[in-house]
Formats: sequence, structure tokens, C-alpha cells
Amino acid sequence: MRFRPALLAVAVVLGLSASVFADTNTAPMPSMTLNFDVPKADIRQAQAEAPIVPQFVNDAAGGLFPVEKAPKIWSGGGELGLNGADGNSKLFNIRAGFNAKRKTTDNLLVTDFLYTYGEQNSLLTQNQMLFNARDEFLFAGTPWSAFAATNIEYDQLRAYRFRIGLYGGVGYQLVDDGKMNWRVRAGAGAVYEYAGYTGGPDSRWVPEMLMGTDFNYKFDDRQSFEAVVDYFPRVDDWSQFRVRARVAYAIVLDKDNGITLRLGAQNRYDSNPGPARANDLTYFATLGFSF
Repeated sequence: MRFRPALLAVAVVLGLSASVFADTNTAPMPSMTLNFDVPKADIRQAQAEAPIVPQFVNDAAGGLFPVEKAPKIWSGGGELGLNGADGNSKLFNIRAGFNAKRKTTDNLLVTDFLYTYGEQNSLLTQNQMLFNARDEFLFAGTPWSAFAATNIEYDQLRAYRFRIGLYGGVGYQLVDDGKMNWRVRAGAGAVYEYAGYTGGPDSRWVPEMLMGTDFNYKFDDRQSFEAVVDYFPRVDDWSQFRVRARVAYAIVLDKDNGITLRLGAQNRYDSNPGPARANDLTYFATLGFSF
């Protein structure tokens, strides 16, 4: 018949295909790997983006499993310090606080809170509360950012019991290499100073400039150093100003539970302190947790 050669060709093709599939059951097919040279800066930027699509590799059974985790967006911790005495002298001091940071490719949110209280021989020596929050919009591909910030301050021994500040401005990333992180910022705003007691100064709004910096250095996966400084001069009179400065050295004692020892000092300077001293320096050693 005229169709026998065609039928014979089809039979040969099917036989060869069956042989190929039979071989693949006994010997794996060779794999192909594509290598791309990607700059390290691009790799770090890609790792910071959220969410990251997980990469998959073949396991021994021929299946797929993810090898990438979603990036860590939140970090922070809390701390508590307490000391006292009761005998020939009476002493009681407490320090409690927390901080939190959320960072993505286009946003950085930083907050911290601190409360300190002290008595000596039944006399009040300290009763302060400080809260700071800053939200930055990061311009992708550049070190620049724009921020809005607020700070709230309470101090029972100062001329103004409450200060509530609102600010806006620009920030700049000087260094960010994985070990060192250094940012600077500048802006302007206003602070509302509330006296809150009879005979004190009048409550008022005061226009202020803001210049500040955040510095952090990681010695290794357990030890780090940080420094934060903010300078607030009055817009109409630069001889009137406030300064906040904090330095701290942190040691992670237990990595599994995030238990951390922090040693540091904080200084607050006010050119118009009222009945209190202009310079207010405190130092501390606290035990806390980090995440």
C-alpha cells in the first residue's frame, strides 16, 4: 500500500520518543545555570524591598522549596532601670523606655519614648517624659528624603511643663554600608510651650529651626553604638536654643531572647530653663530586650 512508508516513519518516531522518556526515568536531565553579574549596591537595594518573591531550588526528591525569607521591616526594643536605698538616706530612681523603627524601600518611621523619675530624701529630683516620632519619605535611588517629625516633652522642674513640637524638612543619608548608618536632617517648625502653673511664664508658640543627626555603628552581631543629636534654635533669636543629645553602647547578652544591656548618657540643654539648671545630664545602665 502507498501509506506503508508513512506508517513505518510514524512508528519509528514513537519508538524513539518512548526510548527518550525511558532514559529520563533512570538518569536526570542536565541542569542549566545562568549567572548574572549584579552590582552589590543593587543587591542590597533588592534585599531591602518588600515583599520579596522567594527563590526556589531543587531538593533531593526533585521538589521545590523556598530559600529566601521576607526582609525584616520592624526593629526596636525596650529597657528598664531601677535603683534605690532606704536607711541613712532614701533614694529611688526609675528609667523606662522603648524605641521602634520601620524601614522599607520608600519609607522610614522612627519612634522612641523615655520616662525618668527620681527622689532623694523624699524630695523630687526628676520627673521627665520624652517622646519623639519621625516619618521620612525616601526618594528611591538617591540619599535624599523628606520628613515630618514631632516631639513631646514633659518636665515638672522646668519653666515650661509641656513642649509639643511639629517640624518638617529634608534628610540625607551620608553612609549606609551594613556596619555604619549615618543620617543628617534639617528643617523648621514650631513648638508650643505650656507653663501649666500659676506664676510661671505665659504659654506660647515659638518658631524653631531643626538640625539633627543619627549615627549607628555595629561592631559585630552583638555590640553596637548609637548617637542622636538634635539642635533647636529659635528662628527670631538664635541665642535662644535647645539641644538634645544621647549616646548609648548596647551589648546583646542573649541573642535567642533579645536580652540587651545598654550603657549610655543623655543630655538636655535649655538656654531658658526657668528655675532649673540649663544643663541636665543623666547616665544610665539598663537591661531590656530587642527585636
